Amino acid sequence: MQALQAPPLAVVVRSEGGINPSEEKVTFFQDGRVVVESWSLAQRDKRQSSGRLDAQQLVKLDELLAKAQKANWPPTLNQTRGPQVAFAVTLTWWWQGKENSVLGYTFGEPPLPDEFTELSQELFQLAQKAVSQPAR
Repeated sequence: MQALQAPPLAVVVRSEGGINPSEEKVTFFQDGRVVVESWSLAQRDKRQSSGRLDAQQLVKLDELLAKAQKANWPPTLNQTRGPQVAFAVTLTWWWQGKENSVLGYTFGEPPLPDEFTELSQELFQLAQKAVSQPAR
């Protein structure tokens, strides 16, 4: 029998349409691991890099997830149609055992709340720092 695996702390996915569609997915795990997966039409294959958050970065991640929880966003922040649906950010996080997920369209109406945009950007930056650090 396999042991049940705990859900990740958070997953954030950014997708872009257009001439060179792409997707970037960041997964933060409870043990501090971070996995960044990316794909684009130009690269044609999926790329993956991983790293580990240090103690300060784990505190920052907790702060960001607390902000997300406090924001109490609806499941869908805005609406759009046509090709613009390919430009989106989805943030999923687990808080006190409950899964929360929010979808926002980059070119939707109304515009995305600044707090959502800033939080998702901070999560991507945190992941990039973790995967670019030398192994400890």
